[in-house]
Amino acid sequence: MYFLRRFLPLLILSLFVQLGYSAKHFKFEGIAMGSSQTEFFSKLQKKGFQAISQPEFITDTANIASYYWGTYKGHSGTILAVSGVRKNKNKADKLVVYLDASTSWHSLYDNYYKIKQSLTKEFGQPKECREMFHINGQPKTDDDLFLEVKHGNCEYLSIFSSKRGVVMLSIVYKKGEARVNVVYLDQETVGGSMQHSH
Repeated sequence: MYFLRRFLPLLILSLFVQLGYSAKHFKFEGIAMGSSQTEFFSKLQKKGFQAISQPEFITDTANIASYYWGTYKGHSGTILAVSGVRKNKNKADKLVVYLDASTSWHSLYDNYYKIKQSLTKEFGQPKECREMFHINGQPKTDDDLFLEVKHGNCEYLSIFSSKRGVVMLSIVYKKGEARVNVVYLDQETVGGSMQHSH
């Protein structure tokens, strides 16, 4: 009983602090962002993500602390790049999800659409959405559509926003590969200015 009287208030306080922390920060797969990278990495691994070396297709490595492989919203072959973008680089306040590369417009759009549906259920309608091809006319076949992606004429972007953070879903083509990217930014940590920098 002495132990409970002495330490129970501390345990309750600790719990409230943790709950308050989680409420202020954005979450990825149920894990609060903005925590130390060590803590965030540990929780990612408990979710089944495996640490890997830097993938060849990722060229922008600024502030990236670690890479992970796993399954994201039912998509296996997913790679995560976790980074700190504020002065304290030891925080996990930005995470980029790279879905597996697609070899056709059909599979690329299918990945984009399914992730968009899932994010819409989670955050509501996108704050901003641009889905178009910057060419004269509309491509007809799957090959035509995929070719325009390779030429950089495809702009598919959906931005979801909440008080805790921002999520940006897009189709990208880099280093000869087309894939869907999802960027998570912790609003509490990086500040509102990040929302307008993309």
